[in-house]
Amino acid sequence: MEKVHTVGTETWRRIPDFPYGVPFDDELAKFVCGTVNWLTRYDSDYVIVSLDLEKESYRKLLMPYYGEVVVKN
Repeated sequence: MEKVHTVGTETWRRIPDFPYGVPFDDELAKFVCGTVNWLTRYDSDYVIVSLDLEKESYRKLLMPYYGEVVVKN
């Protein structure tokens, strides 16, 4: 379980059932519209994790679809 800290207090709370690791390098995570987002590998797939700090919730975002990959020999 990951924890979130409330600014201005000494309080840490757990986010229950959080199955994703948190990036330690701030270059890997991006803050967008109130959420921290990063790419991670989960169950042999890549997913984007979106962590809402205000609501202390998260969700998994699907990777963008770029069309079929064609490999030419």
